[in-house]
Amino acid sequence: MSAPGPATDDFERFYRRERSRVVAVVCSLTGSRHVAEEFTQEAFATAHRKWRRVATLDRPGDWVLRVALNRAISAHRRARAEHRAIARLGARAIDRTVSGPTDPDDAIWQAVRRLPARQAQVVALFYVEDLSVDRVASILGLSSGAVKSHLSRARASLAAQLAPTAAITSSTTSTTSTTSTTSTSSTSSTSDPEPRTGEDQS
Repeated sequence: MSAPGPATDDFERFYRRERSRVVAVVCSLTGSRHVAEEFTQEAFATAHRKWRRVATLDRPGDWVLRVALNRAISAHRRARAEHRAIARLGARAIDRTVSGPTDPDDAIWQAVRRLPARQAQVVALFYVEDLSVDRVASILGLSSGAVKSHLSRARASLAAQLAPTAAITSSTTSTTSTTSTTSTSSTSSTSDPEPRTGEDQS
């Protein structure tokens, strides 16, 4: 291992500055912070090996983010291929559900992870990192038009996936509200009227 020097110091500062944002984006695609941290570490290790070149880039953090995202997508594709192979063999499906605290956005991000790889990457960068279309295009090596197209298709797919759930929730809420209103009305109509005062009875 080489002795610490200016280049090493620069990389360590770069690592501390960029690590958390890379983990956050990759985690949105993997659903597991532990796995996201592994991919992030691998991406930074690659950057360290190529630091002399990576350090000269305008946005070296974006380079690392791209490497980490590509690793996450590759792993996701391998997992899906394994599932398909197991299904063809008639074996019991493997439960890969990630345990952890319940998040109200879980359903949305599970749907994002089912999108085609490029669409999932674009959604993660656009919404988690809150990047512009042009910046997303630069990171992924795409044109701005391609990013807009992927976003549009992803939104349409997510809307189709999540609409049934939303409809069921809305229907359930409406039914519960109607039942509650009917019950209250029925109770009110069958209750004893308030007794009249002595003046009313005279």
